[in-house]
Amino acid sequence: MLRLLGPIAFLAVPLSAQALPPDDRAAINASVHQFLIAYQTGDADQMVAAMPPSYVSAHARRVGLGPGFYRSLVVHFTEAALTDGSIEELEIDPGQLSVHRTPDGIEYGLIPTRSITSKHGMRMEMTSQTLALKDQGTWWLIQVNDDNQISVLREVYPSFQSVAFDRPQKTQVE
Repeated sequence: MLRLLGPIAFLAVPLSAQALPPDDRAAINASVHQFLIAYQTGDADQMVAAMPPSYVSAHARRVGLGPGFYRSLVVHFTEAALTDGSIEELEIDPGQLSVHRTPDGIEYGLIPTRSITSKHGMRMEMTSQTLALKDQGTWWLIQVNDDNQISVLREVYPSFQSVAFDRPQKTQVE
């Protein structure tokens, strides 16, 4: 395991047996690495840039805002979460990526993700998955931790209608 500047980890080991082409593996690893560096340096704008623009636009439409304004709000709230210390640790492990196909043949990956958050003196660990999705030649990262995120994903990418995602697991930690 390679440790990067403190509480984040970038783990680069071979992919699952259903391996993607080497250029796709490298692109996913690079996307995760860039996201984790953005997290470590507090670059909320770069963190939000990891999501596909069509996904962000769909969120904006749902709340009746323009995509640019909505994106700026997401950046603002992400900055707040980074600066208030509520996100203590974040690990995304592309070495454990599992490769899947939607029923109509779209390849995607699920990457184990772990975070520790702190709020009101209570620390919680959440294990979840980050979706790696290729759209228009670029690998993007999308959290699939709640029903709203999954609903928007399915709106933008109908191929995911019948794909089931694991629910995040949350436990209190000392």
